[in-house]
Amino acid sequence: RFVVVCPQCPEDPLRGDGCGMWLRSGYPFEEADYSNEMEQALALLIDDICESYSIDEDRVSITGLSVGGYACLELASKWPDRFACVVPVAPHYEFGLEALADALAAAAVPIWFFHATNDEICPFEPIESLVDMIREKRRSANEALPICLTSGEDSWTASGHASDEVAYKRIGHKVFA
Repeated sequence: RFVVVCPQCPEDPLRGDGCGMWLRSGYPFEEADYSNEMEQALALLIDDICESYSIDEDRVSITGLSVGGYACLELASKWPDRFACVVPVAPHYEFGLEALADALAAAAVPIWFFHATNDEICPFEPIESLVDMIREKRRSANEALPICLTSGEDSWTASGHASDEVAYKRIGHKVFA
């Protein structure tokens, strides 16, 4: 048995387009302010769910798509002992990659990235660089924790931003066959 919690990303009135970003307030993304309040709210949500449903906190995993993937990486870097594994899908992350790679390389957690190589919304190249940096840092520290990058071309959308298709094509047919 398992529990899946899927909080909806809150709307950010500063954006003006009805959308929001996990852990940030404002727009554009690179200039948005980090929200400690949102981080604490997510921590309380996880704590409450674990307590209410008697969940083994050593088996809590995190995943997210797009800005949810950004939040997934951000939280894993800030809470290195919180998650059993981290699975970002098409994460948006284009700045501060070196610091993020340092934090994720030091975190004792396996990470499996999924990203379409033709993603026009959340570019593939920065994530490929991030994965390379984490691998190198873990290798230098003789750390054997896995870091995987499953990529391919998204043929579902014109923007290439449906990396879930990459996941289904690459591994889903093996898992769910």
